Amino acid sequence: MFIGIMFYLSYRAIKKAESLAEKITELIMAMVMFIFLVIYYSDRYNIPSKLNMTMNINAQNWLSFIGNYVSAVISAIIGALVAVWSAIYQIKKNNEENNRRDKENLKIQNMPILKYDINTEIKGTGDLTELIVTNKENELGNVYNLNIILKNIGMNSIKNIIIDFKSSVINNSIYRLLGKNAVNPIEKGEVIELNKYFSLKSLDKYYEMYIDIYYQDVLSNWYKQEVQINYGACDTFNNEGYRGSLTFEVQKEVEINENEIEKNIV
Repeated sequence: MFIGIMFYLSYRAIKKAESLAEKITELIMAMVMFIFLVIYYSDRYNIPSKLNMTMNINAQNWLSFIGNYVSAVISAIIGALVAVWSAIYQIKKNNEENNRRDKENLKIQNMPILKYDINTEIKGTGDLTELIVTNKENELGNVYNLNIILKNIGMNSIKNIIIDFKSSVINNSIYRLLGKNAVNPIEKGEVIELNKYFSLKSLDKYYEMYIDIYYQDVLSNWYKQEVQINYGACDTFNNEGYRGSLTFEVQKEVEINENEIEKNIV
């Protein structure tokens, strides 16, 4: 029963082994256990004597020799296995570290870098496609402008870019300024400019606005960067119209999964 259980466990271990080294290790361990059992049961049931294998020899000396020999062989095998396993483990760890470092360096070399310029100059054509509808339309608000200028100053092109706008003036919903129904690549050194206008009521405090930029490098890694804008709607009017003022702060980019890109948009 014990021999049967040993072979069953050895068979299961060998079947579950994923690599050739693991299978060899399991086989050697099974052989070691089998040798112990053979010696034990041969001595227990006096099998060598019954088979006349001890005739004209000193059985005790041979048993001692076999025990020492088997012990030396087992020790050598275990030592070799430990050395081989340690070498394989170290090589595997080095390869994993090298692969991780190579991937990280490749990602850094191809990661886009965006330079931002956001202002309130009166630009654009005044087309309805440039309008952002706010909840200030019925409060005798004035028309103000928002221009978002992005330049790719990274070492490679941007595969795709998506730009979202969020603010309390649109009830904190998410308005997709770019990338709603199309892929928008940006080449190295290329500049894109979005000219928008909206109606705001003049206030002494700033309106908080947020621009979320999602962009994809040529290795298909996605990044997100947030720009926080404090927009001042003053009541100063010049020949062209009302001119707002703003300050903005760009947050550090973070790597994201594609499924983290906002889907609930306007």
